[in-house]
Amino acid sequence: MRCILIDAKNSTVREVDVDEEKNILSQCRRLLDCSITMKEFSLNNNDSLVVDADGKSEITSETKFFSIDGYMVVGNGLIIGCNKDITVSLEEIEPRVRFHNIFTLDKKQRKELFG
Repeated sequence: MRCILIDAKNSTVREVDVDEEKNILSQCRRLLDCSITMKEFSLNNNDSLVVDADGKSEITSETKFFSIDGYMVVGNGLIIGCNKDITVSLEEIEPRVRFHNIFTLDKKQRKELFG
């Protein structure tokens, strides 16, 4: 299954394959670098952004963030298709992603993350 990984730590956006024959949930957790829960946002009618739901609880001066379509995300994100492969292309997603760290967040972004 073709997906897009938004890797905040390395500030990259790339396509990845998730093997449908293996445990999809564990593969998603490995790609997101999370161990417990995941949260999902709809990007369009066919694709979703999956993130680490507990990411905000682990913010330090080393934490990396990204934003896409108004969502501020702590850690990595994985765009998955609701019906197997994603419908958006890497070329469509790359310009919509902005990478941040704790020092580059503006006032609105800080409020979104920290309340």
